[in-house]
Amino acid sequence: MLANTDRARQLMEKNGIDALLATTFPNVYYFSGLRSLVQMTAVGIGSQVYALVSKERMTQPIVVVPTVDADCATELSEGVSVVPYAQFYRYVGQGVELNAAETRLKRWVIDSQPKADAFEALLVALEEAGLTQGTLGVDEAGMNPAYLDKLPQKLPGLKVVPSAALFCSIRMVKTPEEIRRLRRANEVTQEAMLQAVGLAREGMTENEMAQEFQKAQLDRGARLNFTCLHFGRASAFCETAPTDNRLQRGDLIWIDGGCYYEQYASDITRNWSFAAPAGKRPMQIWEALLAGEQKGLQAIKPGARTADVFDAAVAGVRAAGIPDYQRHHVGHAIGLETYDSFLLAPRDETVLEEGMVMNIEVPYYELGVGGFNPEDAVLVTSKGHELLSTISRELRIVG
Repeated sequence: MLANTDRARQLMEKNGIDALLATTFPNVYYFSGLRSLVQMTAVGIGSQVYALVSKERMTQPIVVVPTVDADCATELSEGVSVVPYAQFYRYVGQGVELNAAETRLKRWVIDSQPKADAFEALLVALEEAGLTQGTLGVDEAGMNPAYLDKLPQKLPGLKVVPSAALFCSIRMVKTPEEIRRLRRANEVTQEAMLQAVGLAREGMTENEMAQEFQKAQLDRGARLNFTCLHFGRASAFCETAPTDNRLQRGDLIWIDGGCYYEQYASDITRNWSFAAPAGKRPMQIWEALLAGEQKGLQAIKPGARTADVFDAAVAGVRAAGIPDYQRHHVGHAIGLETYDSFLLAPRDETVLEEGMVMNIEVPYYELGVGGFNPEDAVLVTSKGHELLSTISRELRIVG
């Protein structure tokens, strides 16, 4: 199981919570393993999918899912209870012997009548779990607000507490399995970057290189996350999509991208110079940013505040050659989401703990020159930190 159950129990005890109701895709997946297509593709309150866990049954969640997605629940272990809702029609072939997954699906959606809606299914789940009284921490970010109002009316003995922040706190410290997935996600992305820039040729378009980068990640079993890729001065337009801008000798190549590997995200940024050394100004910028990133890395250790890492990185960039350097943050936690919980920001007081994973970055965008950003994933260890992205941080020549 992915969930850090010991941490979850400790934080639930500290906050007086008897049970948790996950309602967003990352939290539902974290506590149950359910990959609901409805939740991954639908927007807003129409995608009501829940995972209910209590302190006593942390590894035996009860899942509420629309009947159309009940087949996704067949991937879950037998210890997971499923309460489907809403109509979706399936049939059983004449004279065929069903396998285990087919038998489970038939039991949920054919042999029994699905509940009318998500709220009715939730009431059944709470009853089944013996949670009609006590304190329920709800991830309010994904729940229909009308349901939050109706729950106390239907179950007056149940106290409902908005707990999205608590879910974030639980997920901050990764389990060994989460770290394995994050490590592989970074390996996939950096291998794809090197493969893509290794194909650099004069006249190649940004779109062509982006396609090579994306294909390389897909070929390694990942799912695409995002791709920002530009050549030359266009790299200062960091958030825009790749274009048909063509690569020329001496251009910067800037790639900021990532993937999802077994649902866990990567996010790496690097610069290269095509066919010739980068000019004096690009090298000055890169060396200053690299010095700042290194100062930030040195500040990452258990007990440090995220604000301390921010201060160290920004001061490092300024001292190394960009005295007016400013940033609103120099990184973010990463996990099931690219921006997972906290920021390395001046007013963020999160205290780092062993097992946390974050990205550290020091972007700089100078119009007329380009965009620059050494960005890496970092695991907090008992002794300090470990880089999960191991691709060279030098501004190298390719092509």
